[in-house]
Amino acid sequence: YSVRYSLSEGCVQLDFQAMTTAASPINLANHVYFNLAGHKAGSEGLYDHVMRMCCDEFTPVSDKLIPTGEIASVGNSVFDLRFPTRLGDVLPQCPGGDNNGFDHNFVVSGARDVNLVCRVFNPSTGIWLECFTDQPGCQFYTGNFIPTDDSLKGKEGAIYRKHGGFCLETQKFPNSV
Repeated sequence: YSVRYSLSEGCVQLDFQAMTTAASPINLANHVYFNLAGHKAGSEGLYDHVMRMCCDEFTPVSDKLIPTGEIASVGNSVFDLRFPTRLGDVLPQCPGGDNNGFDHNFVVSGARDVNLVCRVFNPSTGIWLECFTDQPGCQFYTGNFIPTDDSLKGKEGAIYRKHGGFCLETQKFPNSV
């Protein structure tokens, strides 16, 4: 497989391509972590992010994070991010016990070839990110399983911990084969 990254007019575009010698299920995804407050901002920086997810539905998971096969409305739940929502206001309400947070596939709304999935904004830096995809789902992950101790060291001496960043993994629905 190959991945092509391209930069153009403030956009980063990822193009995935794979070839097989026989019929094969494949679900390529990107797992880049973002923290629009800066890589040293940690969870406090992430909590100030404002998320607007353009998705009316999500795919529920079991307590082991395995998709149940359902497609459910986000309405009246912690997954309703259709209006600008500060992550610090909803992350404590997310399921998962000690590993609470988002690790859920959202169903991409829209009938275009490429659809807007979400817009994320950090008010302290003024940096924003929009995510578009041609895929049916977007796994929104908030670093719930990043260690809470000082064991994950990053650049410039930064320590990365739980909720220190988020991922937007545009893809087919998990376990959909």
